[in-house]
Amino acid sequence: MSRTESRHPLRFGVQTAPQHISWAELREVAQEVEALGFDSLWVNDHLLPSVGPADAPNLEGWTILAGLATVTSRVRLGVLVTSNTFRHPVVLAKIATTVDHMSGGRLIVGLGSGYFAEEHREKTEAAEAGFHKAIETARQQQVTSLELRATMSVARLW
Repeated sequence: MSRTESRHPLRFGVQTAPQHISWAELREVAQEVEALGFDSLWVNDHLLPSVGPADAPNLEGWTILAGLATVTSRVRLGVLVTSNTFRHPVVLAKIATTVDHMSGGRLIVGLGSGYFAEEHREKTEAAEAGFHKAIETARQQQVTSLELRATMSVARLW
């Protein structure tokens, strides 16, 4: 393989935020992103808006991703990134498997530890364990990743 060839070509995607926007507007954005030829389309995973007023509309990332899978046909889809503290790993694996089937195999899974402390203080049990326990979070990230990979491998056989 020459220096100008690559097995991993450069790809471009667009990250949208399902905050301060309606489903109809987000659907239009997704269809335009696909029509423009982008390779991937991403949404975020926040329980609260990460910008602007806390009481503003904030659509759930994985639910939106499932909807986007039905109104697009080519663009790869993902959550950038899924906070591993919001969902049990087995539930997340089931959600991801469903979205992967709905999209015809176009799902890209992105996992993260969650950075927006306000969400954890107000909305999850992570606050009880202490949001800033980085080592514990990193271990959970590894477990989530392994469980997700194992469950999705089995689910693809169905």
